[in-house]
Amino acid sequence: MSTHFNDNYRPSIMKKIYVLTLCCAVALSASAGGQRFKSARGHKDTKRIALREAGAPVWRPVSQTDYMHDGDDWMEMGTVSFKYDQRGNRTEELVDEEGFLSRTVTTYDEFNYPLTVVQADSEDGEDWTNTAKTTYVYDTRLHGFFTERAGYDWANGDWVRNYRCEANTITRNDTGNITELVKSLPLGDELQPAFRSAWSYGADGQASEYGYYVTENGIDWQLYDDISYKDIEWETTDGQMTVFGDLLELTEGANLLKSAVVYYQGEPDGHYLVDYTDGLPGFLIKETTNDINEVGRTVLMETLDAHGSMRLTTTEYFDEEGNILTEPTYINVQEALMDEHDNLVEYSERETIDGMEELIASTRYLYTYDADGNPSEVISKEYDYETGEYFPMERTVFGEYIDVTTGINDAKSDTLTDWTLDGDILTASAEGLTGLSVFNLQGVCMTREGADAFTASVSLSGLMPGVYIIRADGTGSTYKTVRH
Repeated sequence: MSTHFNDNYRPSIMKKIYVLTLCCAVALSASAGGQRFKSARGHKDTKRIALREAGAPVWRPVSQTDYMHDGDDWMEMGTVSFKYDQRGNRTEELVDEEGFLSRTVTTYDEFNYPLTVVQADSEDGEDWTNTAKTTYVYDTRLHGFFTERAGYDWANGDWVRNYRCEANTITRNDTGNITELVKSLPLGDELQPAFRSAWSYGADGQASEYGYYVTENGIDWQLYDDISYKDIEWETTDGQMTVFGDLLELTEGANLLKSAVVYYQGEPDGHYLVDYTDGLPGFLIKETTNDINEVGRTVLMETLDAHGSMRLTTTEYFDEEGNILTEPTYINVQEALMDEHDNLVEYSERETIDGMEELIASTRYLYTYDADGNPSEVISKEYDYETGEYFPMERTVFGEYIDVTTGINDAKSDTLTDWTLDGDILTASAEGLTGLSVFNLQGVCMTREGADAFTASVSLSGLMPGVYIIRADGTGSTYKTVRH
């Protein structure tokens, strides 16, 4: 049995190790013309490869022990035990740090998004004192987008609202498309509007204009950096854009931006152009001046292998005054490399300035896997810029794994009478079999077929190269296959 390493495995001190996606800071990237071109160099909140939790896998560890390196040896920080629901969601996390206990209990909605997260502390494991709580309300159409997040502290026997609150108010037109999105943040005892995205739609029903606004008093809105976008064209769109400013976020999911004319201080000042890679996640963005052949910046996202390794390259062609040049003035390359289990083994970031390239940040992850392909240990090593060496930082040792759908820790069940692979057709027969479900190593269900008279067959022909787990629904059995 094999699975993907997922944040439900935890932890505070662990680096989160997920499948990759693209996301960015809430800020506009410069998009053409003179002073609007702003360099990303030295900015830690600009375009970055980010890490995202994958779909819930079937197999999860029941416990783990965390360590930190003190320069000489590993120092144990604490142990963690977990409980899950049958959908793979982590419902309870119990941390024991030298006898001091902390517990986090999470409830989920039908779409597997958290509704409440309650934290409590205890010194004996019997008497618990609440410490913090977070609640979520989600949009009825975009199930994973919260319209309200409320944070609370426990004080004097009651929950008191704290600063960890946020509201995202959506306005839609008659056709259900988003026309306005307002983010409100805490100011004193109230939430006050702070950021606003506004979309206008054309005769074809698709968004054709976009502006991102900020306010200091919750009333007077100002166009951020005097930049807006018009004559927008889409590769695909469903009208449910939830971005705050950065068009780079519109390069994945249901809304893929194709092109836009960039306006600066109300005048046309350049183009934002996106070409997508056929068949694989990836794209090339060109940010130009009014001359479409005069490129100021490019952003290239590449998929490097079937396991999800990716490279994000940002190249700038302008000087400090915003003059467009023919040769790059700055290059930033980020790479996230995955192993055959689709787990992150190295993240690195390199910069090239004035022709000089250097590694500025990197983290490596060293895995030990059990016989079923589950991580039994992971060690992280951080790159030290001054010495150019990697130093051990964190270590996690995992306990046994269980199938959260059945609660058993055996990869196969003796109720299964037969597995047969004939070409690309996998067939299973078992007493109680209700069907076959095919999962990738991120835990995403790729396809599902029902059973007839306790026998089911599924075609694997459409799967991309990689490792897949086929679950015999209704039994405790699984089958692992590698597609080449």
